[in-house]
Amino acid sequence: SAYFLAAKGDRAWKNKRMVKALRDTRSLQVMEVLLGDEHTFDCWVSYQLPNGKVTAIKPKLVAWIDARSRMVLGDIICRDANAQILKQSLIKVLYGTPGGMPKYLNIDNGKDYTSRELTGVKRYPTREETERYAGFEPWSKSEIERLFKTVCDGFSRWFKSYTGTLTGSRTSAKIDKDIKRMLEQGKLLTMEEFYEKWSHYLHNVYAVKVHRGLKNQGETYCTPQE
Repeated sequence: SAYFLAAKGDRAWKNKRMVKALRDTRSLQVMEVLLGDEHTFDCWVSYQLPNGKVTAIKPKLVAWIDARSRMVLGDIICRDANAQILKQSLIKVLYGTPGGMPKYLNIDNGKDYTSRELTGVKRYPTREETERYAGFEPWSKSEIERLFKTVCDGFSRWFKSYTGTLTGSRTSAKIDKDIKRMLEQGKLLTMEEFYEKWSHYLHNVYAVKVHRGLKNQGETYCTPQE
């Protein structure tokens, strides 16, 4: 394993040799653990800046996923995620349908999640201090990372402005497109139009489709919405 790591690098070692365990989420209650993260869509949209100028951007998704049901909650699409956006997404979780009060929030130590805006205290540099003062726990988030892969395969790649996944390790994963020309010709969706299509996908495709992870664990209800 050590030789493989030295020869092939960290990414290959994690994919091929790192010891992994399958998390059984059936012991959790719905809304007991929410996993939060940010995702950059692998396609482009038209975005109007405050000064009126129109430019092309890759929109970002801020969302939470319920670890038991895999239901996506508090989804917000924006240009750049920050502490204010995260607060808005949490408010959407608390008062949305479906939604409610989670017991634990599962995050990483990114500055947006550990900012004073969310925790009420000055950001602490260590994991232990973040957990102790903020009540957040930076655990492994395989479920939400798998969600982003599903979103890429089932949603992002079907847009004409799709240019390949950001996380693709091969050059062949990139697609060369003249995004500037598409913007000038009015062929890019606006942020509002993009969000409408995302909302339709989330509630009418993802939420009602049989989830392989739920099915493999022998769940009685195998779609996130159920």
